[in-house]
Amino acid sequence: MVTTLAAMLVLAQGGATQPAAKIQAPPATTQQNDFQKRIDAVKEAEGKPLPDFKMLRLDDTIMTNKDLLGKVTVIDFWATWCGPCKAAAPKLDAMHKELASQGLMIIGANLAERGADRQPTRTKDNAVGYVSEHKYGYTFTYGNDDLGKAWKVPGYPTFFIVDRKGTVREVMVGFNEAGMKKTVANLLAEK
Repeated sequence: MVTTLAAMLVLAQGGATQPAAKIQAPPATTQQNDFQKRIDAVKEAEGKPLPDFKMLRLDDTIMTNKDLLGKVTVIDFWATWCGPCKAAAPKLDAMHKELASQGLMIIGANLAERGADRQPTRTKDNAVGYVSEHKYGYTFTYGNDDLGKAWKVPGYPTFFIVDRKGTVREVMVGFNEAGMKKTVANLLAEK
């Protein structure tokens, strides 16, 4: 896919502005095309009921779809080693503090962790340490590797934004604070 970018070039000749030549971006690589296909696949969830799930909270109690009904929910697939995930977490916590009383629930669905031996692990140790260190107040779960695969999560962070009736209204790959706040506000306004 070739993307054409239009640009304006200001020429200092007589104060006139003239359009610049169109700039051709290089063709997308196979890796970019594959990632875009993975994004397209996860976005197929939009407009559909959130699939049934079970997650383990950090206190080892089970969370299911039933816990979300009547709430606008943001499910954040994240990992403790993920820089963009760590950058999003304080902003998610601020949203939680501001909007939980209006019906917002945020779930940090931890996955893709490694132990000290660099081998995959599904223990809660990494998530508990991270959450304790930062004193976040929203709900966290752990060991969500299989769920992330089932829901076709292409990378981290990935967010599923779900309405009060349990329908996935938006899947966001990467964190867009303004976009998320707008979507959440619109969903909270729906009764």
